[in-house]
Amino acid sequence: MGDYEGAPVAAADLALRGPRGDVYQGVSFTGEPGQLVALVGESGSGRTSLLLSVAGRMRPSGGEATVAGLPLPRRAAAVRKVVALGAVAGVNDLDGGLTVEEHLTERLLLRSHGRRAHRRVTAAIDAAGLTRAELPLRADSLSALQAFRTSLAAALIGRPRVLAVDDVGDRLSDAERDAAWATLRALADAGLTVLATTRQAPADARADVVVALGEAHAAAPESATPEPARSASAGPEPAGPESTAPQSAPARSNGSDTENDTADLEGGVDDE
Repeated sequence: MGDYEGAPVAAADLALRGPRGDVYQGVSFTGEPGQLVALVGESGSGRTSLLLSVAGRMRPSGGEATVAGLPLPRRAAAVRKVVALGAVAGVNDLDGGLTVEEHLTERLLLRSHGRRAHRRVTAAIDAAGLTRAELPLRADSLSALQAFRTSLAAALIGRPRVLAVDDVGDRLSDAERDAAWATLRALADAGLTVLATTRQAPADARADVVVALGEAHAAAPESATPEPARSASAGPEPAGPESTAPQSAPARSNGSDTENDTADLEGGVDDE
């Protein structure tokens, strides 16, 4: 711990309703600095919308959420300065015509920089697990893991307090998936608060908190069953003391995600 200054993230009965019904509902969890929070659900479970809501990029329709003590959605602009987005498909895709180095340079130019600019880029490259040999590669030639790491490095340049990453493990082999989770675990261990969506919870207890979203095609909202005595609370009961094992937070969805609904993005997707 100590490389990053993470920020606490909390959600209480958070909900989002779109034109075709509930995108997600009843989501409650707490993530602390140095913790990795996994938002787990199938396609259509609302996991991406939930991630964007907590990142201040999408307005929830019910419940409460705070990041670094800033209430959402009222302080969404301030939250966007605290939370950086890793790869989110359809929101901040890499430009296939740019190299890895050009993506990082572009991100750096969007921010104030000076004598520490080179150190910021170097630190982001190392933390994301990129190599110097990968910097000249065009984005359209990258493997899925290389693209994941490039988006991660771009997000880390701004020294965020919270990192939000979507669809960890998609299009990756088992070994690559383990490597991706290991990188996120290392970032959390360095002090960052990490939120990551996924279809499958990471193995080997890499996540400190696991938020289980409902079935994508349920006829009515359903709740996942939390692990006994380790719940991060999706109902009226408060969460118990922290455990060294991952917490599990049930939530409900009625089968909608960003690809299915048109809930508005708040203020674009700028990571400033």
